[in-house]
Amino acid sequence: MRTKPSEAGKRIDDIERRVGRNLRRLRMERAVSQAALADHLGVVHQVVGRFELGVVRVAAGYLPGIAAALGIAVDDLFADDQDAHPITVTAQRLAPFMRDVMVIAGDEQLDALNAVAKALAEASGALGAALHQVAELSAAAGNLPPKA
Repeated sequence: MRTKPSEAGKRIDDIERRVGRNLRRLRMERAVSQAALADHLGVVHQVVGRFELGVVRVAAGYLPGIAAALGIAVDDLFADDQDAHPITVTAQRLAPFMRDVMVIAGDEQLDALNAVAKALAEASGALGAALHQVAELSAAAGNLPPKA
């Protein structure tokens, strides 16, 4: 015999769904795949999908890893929908820029790009976080293809 969910249980379920929605939105804004996030967390990508659907609760131990992978604060995962600041266009506009970054061959150019991206990251919130991620990706890509 099933019992009716308590009011507290309903609130917890609502929070889990909100965390899942926010996780999906923030991950997509930053153009991070479920597979990449799952790899960072040490789980299979299906687990990230279940987190996003609110089917599986995100264990507290995963929150810092998710925040680090997405360049966000843990609190951002719990933001109310009305508090969210959607910038879904950012990821779409950023993708061509990221491809262009990958053809930069010179260390001096990469250092300059890193400096600019870090300065922008400090100055401009969510877009800055995305640019900071680009700077880190370009710094980590030591084997960039030669410039065409």
